[in-house]
Amino acid sequence: MPNQPAFLRVLVAHEMAHAFHFHMLREAGFQFSQLAWDGYTSLYLEGLATFVSKLLNPGFSEGVYFTFDDTGDDWVSFCKENYAGIKVRLNADLQHWSMKEVEWFRLRGGKTYGLDRVGYFVGTEFISSCVESMGISETIMLWGKQDIKPVIQQWMGDGSVPFGA
Repeated sequence: MPNQPAFLRVLVAHEMAHAFHFHMLREAGFQFSQLAWDGYTSLYLEGLATFVSKLLNPGFSEGVYFTFDDTGDDWVSFCKENYAGIKVRLNADLQHWSMKEVEWFRLRGGKTYGLDRVGYFVGTEFISSCVESMGISETIMLWGKQDIKPVIQQWMGDGSVPFGA
């Protein structure tokens, strides 16, 4: 739990981004009963919520958006320094996803690197690539228009987002 009101605002923005995202998808006719809750879904959802929380609460050190407190700078440094290997490992785990959610996207996970929710960092990088390629509105609605799995697979492989995904 964040120990300062400013950090709590970042956490609330993250969670409200999820609510807003789901609302927008529902308005567009997205059928949540048909989705696959897997690592691809988590990567997209958590990356988007983290990206939006940065937009809504600018000015914090980057770590705050991932840990919701002032301890995240070392976490971010580790992720940046080890990004290529983290991405390869996550990509391999995405291929065989049985119960890997805890490792990559949950508190009290992170046995591989000793850090929780490292998948948020990769997800935020994915969302940043999408926003660069197609803009924020299209990125928010991407899941409502197509299966995100092949888009993420392509990005995980070669770093590109299909134009207009």
